[in-house]
Amino acid sequence: LCARETQQSIAESVHHLLAEQIARLNLGAYYRVEKARIVGTVEHQTGMYGRATERPGISEFVFAGLRHNVNQIKSYEGLDGAWVEEAADVSGNSWDVVLPTIRKSGAETWISFNPKLATDETYKRWVLNPPPDAVVVRTSYEDNLWLSELSRARIEHMKETDHAKYLVIYGGECD
Repeated sequence: LCARETQQSIAESVHHLLAEQIARLNLGAYYRVEKARIVGTVEHQTGMYGRATERPGISEFVFAGLRHNVNQIKSYEGLDGAWVEEAADVSGNSWDVVLPTIRKSGAETWISFNPKLATDETYKRWVLNPPPDAVVVRTSYEDNLWLSELSRARIEHMKETDHAKYLVIYGGECD
């Protein structure tokens, strides 16, 4: 499941980003990019005697907005992962539905967001009071290997001229 709190169309999802990465990494033989989903075409397994075998894929990326579809998400069966992008605005109600839905053994939930307020549900739930099994990784533009020189120059300019704003926009601090 690839989700955002508000998503009116597939164009507002990470579908395009994933499709670009599949092409960029030459993974087209493994994934079929469709208009509203991405389907794994081949599942690699290690068969008897350690030989690699292939069979038709069973993986699928589905995309959803949580706010208007959260009850529909309850019926997704067998999800073994979720990526909630732009998660700063995800409501407590959405988390209360999504998290129990991702229940398959070994399932993971990945959350990416830029913090807004320390009182936001996502920030409280995942930064201030993360579950005991959570792995919280703080990252920033400094970790971006593909950051352009233009972006780096703009960031440095903001850091010098409006340090408080820089800390919120690029430093991961709450407003």
